[in-house]
Amino acid sequence: MPWNVPEVHVSFHEGLAFTGRVSRCPGDLLVMDIDGVTVAPGTVAQIQWTQDGRGCYAAGTVVVAPTPVAPGVYIRVDESVSGVERRLSVRLPVQLMASVIAPSGRVLSGHTADLSLTGALLVTDPLASSDFLLDLVDNAAEDSNHTSSVVLTLPTGIGCLPCSILGVDPASGQVRVRFLHDDGLLLEQIGALLRAEQYQAALRQNSTPAAPPALTTTPPPQVHGHQR
Repeated sequence: MPWNVPEVHVSFHEGLAFTGRVSRCPGDLLVMDIDGVTVAPGTVAQIQWTQDGRGCYAAGTVVVAPTPVAPGVYIRVDESVSGVERRLSVRLPVQLMASVIAPSGRVLSGHTADLSLTGALLVTDPLASSDFLLDLVDNAAEDSNHTSSVVLTLPTGIGCLPCSILGVDPASGQVRVRFLHDDGLLLEQIGALLRAEQYQAALRQNSTPAAPPALTTTPPPQVHGHQR
C-alpha cells in the first residue's frame, strides 16, 4: 500500500502534482503533508507508486481534514489496482492516426500499432510504403543533412517529433521509428496517454473472472438383463 513506500506521485484534477510520502489514517484515508498547499474538498486525486517491483494505482477524492486538524491534504481512497507496467519505454498496443515524413518531404500515412516514449510502429498501405522505401533509398545521399519526422494525432492534439526510420517492410506496410530529441510537453502528453492505457489494462486484468470449475458428468447406470 502507498503508506509502506518512501515515495508516491499524487496528481490532482486541478493540475497540481506532488511527489512525496503519504501516511495512513483511519477510514481509508491518506494524508500527504504538503506545506502551504490547499486543495478543495471533492477534487479527484490519482496516486501512483511502485511496490515489490509492480506498479500500483489508486484513485481518490480530497476530503475535509478530520478533527483535530492536522496539516496536510487528506484523500479518501475510492479504488486501487496493482500490476501497472511502470516502464514507459515498453511498447503498448495503442492506435493513433500517424504519419512519417521522409527527409525529402514525402509523407506516408497510417496508424500506430504500438507506442512508447522512445518510438512507435506504424502500419501503412504496403504499396505506399514500398514507394516510401524507394524514396528513402533514392534520396539518401542528397537528404543526408535532413531528418525524418513523425506526426501523431494524440487526444490532446497533433504533435510532431523528429525521428529516425529504423525499418520499412513493404510486404506488411509496417514502419518502425525511433523518436529523436526531447520535446518535454509532447513527451509528457505521450506519457499521460501510456499511463492511461496501462491503468485500463491493469483494470481489465484485475477484473477478469476466474475460470468456472470443470463440469463432471456421471455416466448413466448400466442396466443388466431385459427391460420390460
